[in-house]
Amino acid sequence: MQVPEPSMQHRVMIEAVENHMPEVIIVYEIGTEAETHACRSIAERGIMLIGTAHGHQIENIIKKSHSF
Repeated sequence: MQVPEPSMQHRVMIEAVENHMPEVIIVYEIGTEAETHACRSIAERGIMLIGTAHGHQIENIIKKSHSF
């Protein structure tokens, strides 16, 4: 599904799960608290999630996700 506005990405992610029942979701640039929560919700439903996030090292990305 295409995301019309970056600020709507978390809503589109959940909409995709609820309306299309995918086995895999690919997300470009997970970077907000809402997107992190959407990812957790998707994972809890047993759907495979592949995503990108910006950071210099994996530790930075993990630390940022825990700050939400």
